[in-house]
Amino acid sequence: MAKEVWKELTERKADFQHILRVLNRYYENRETSKQLGQSHLFRKRLTEESESNIQIFIKKFGNYEYLIHAELQSTKQSLEKDTWIHIDGISEEREQLQKEGITEHPLFSILGIGDLYKANTNITPRTDLPK
Repeated sequence: MAKEVWKELTERKADFQHILRVLNRYYENRETSKQLGQSHLFRKRLTEESESNIQIFIKKFGNYEYLIHAELQSTKQSLEKDTWIHIDGISEEREQLQKEGITEHPLFSILGIGDLYKANTNITPRTDLPK
């Protein structure tokens, strides 16, 4: 796989926030609050902010693996940021179903990070993002 570059999510940030909300609920139901940590709290705040206050950068590094770097500008002086790995299980399952010859399934109508990455990102000129 060619060396991938960081891309900024320029459209459909609300869809990204929806995916994150679903994942947050999943982890909240699975873990105790002590186990969730600061990264989870940041991601929760990210879903509650206006799209104009967030920047999302995505870097693909495997078939279904993405590095997500998010920045939250809640006030003029306050910039929070975090980076995490996201595995796009939606795209992985879709591909498996297609290999089995299944083309009609509710999974094909669910939006995944890979879909956003392919259709709604642009290469960013920023050089200060994590390596």
